Amino acid sequence: LRGRRPLTLTKGDSEMSEIRKDELTPDENAAIKRELAEVVDSFTTNAPESETEPTARDEEGETAEEAPAEEKKDMLHNTVVVIKDRAVKQEMPVEKAVDKKAIVAKAIKASDGKFSTKFNDGISGIADPLNIEKMFTDALEKSDGIISYFRQANVRGLSNNVLDGASDEGGRAKGFKKGDTKQDQSLSDTIRTVYCKMVYKKLSLDALEVYENPELVEFRARELVDAIILEIERAAIAGDGRSSGTPDLRMFDGTNRGFFSIKADANAASGYGTYVADKYALQAGENLYDAVVSARGLIMAGGDQILVVDPAVLSGALKAKVGSNYLIAPGASIEDTFRVARVFAPQWLNGTGEAYLIARNDYTLIGEGQVRSRADFDTATNQDILLDETPRGGMLTAYKGAVLITTSAESE
Repeated sequence: LRGRRPLTLTKGDSEMSEIRKDELTPDENAAIKRELAEVVDSFTTNAPESETEPTARDEEGETAEEAPAEEKKDMLHNTVVVIKDRAVKQEMPVEKAVDKKAIVAKAIKASDGKFSTKFNDGISGIADPLNIEKMFTDALEKSDGIISYFRQANVRGLSNNVLDGASDEGGRAKGFKKGDTKQDQSLSDTIRTVYCKMVYKKLSLDALEVYENPELVEFRARELVDAIILEIERAAIAGDGRSSGTPDLRMFDGTNRGFFSIKADANAASGYGTYVADKYALQAGENLYDAVVSARGLIMAGGDQILVVDPAVLSGALKAKVGSNYLIAPGASIEDTFRVARVFAPQWLNGTGEAYLIARNDYTLIGEGQVRSRADFDTATNQDILLDETPRGGMLTAYKGAVLITTSAESE
């Protein structure tokens, strides 16, 4: 090192008997520290951690793998700022990518290589010709069903804050006159947090029936996946309609686990629901088209919408006339008539007199993006058992992202 005096060594008869180091002056000590700092700086970087290569090594000398992305973030926080009757800022959750190959690799490793995406149906020995996980993810990502218009966030929980600038004057910018006292803006904070609830469907088949009717295997695989998706859609929009009991089968049981329904939020007299949903009642002399136009005026969230409607109400709209002409001309697109991305008429809304206008991606689903499939066999009853389940939950996360349209007293 520069500025350092050489060491002085004193040697005895057969070996070195003493080593003496001259003491450093304060200036020499400071010079050494500066040089050491330069050396350390040469081995460091200011690049973000995400752009640097991992350097940790495991016991075998391999680079340690980072934790899967889905394990890094347990809670998603979202904020909606509302001033008067407009949404000023909506930080919507971003869908986290699901590395399906990593999930399968993890399952193979955990099962000592026995796991396969080609699921085996129970112990009957009949291979399931369908990939159940692929069926589920395809329904979420590739189908054009109701659930495909929901936002998917692969997190364990979601917290949404609504910051409201309460009154008209309270949310406006103001002029200042010398001598006056400036006023603070009034702001209220309403928070809702949702966590997952396990959604499942279990179906047992007699082993002999499975042997004699192999098509039951395919039926069961599709039935379980379809039933889970259908129930998620119903719970998210209108609620599942179940009452408490033993066992408690409700998709939302009054806690913050499961699905906060659009219907409950639209009917709320106070609190979080009043910010994220609204309600419009069909007026005398109006048809469904009139109601949808009025409801669209209540939607504050951006983007296109879908219309989910009671099949009987939709049938009435198809038969309705304006003068001597049909409201919806024969052969015309229903979506074009109502100016929505899609129109759905699920049977679980039949007889309710309800319709829902929902902005795309404004209902956020949380939980896993795939289904867990578990096979078993009951030797006592000779039942081949298959269970599909997935942890899911959800709620509206945008300001005025949905409107409930009521066409009868039954919807109140």
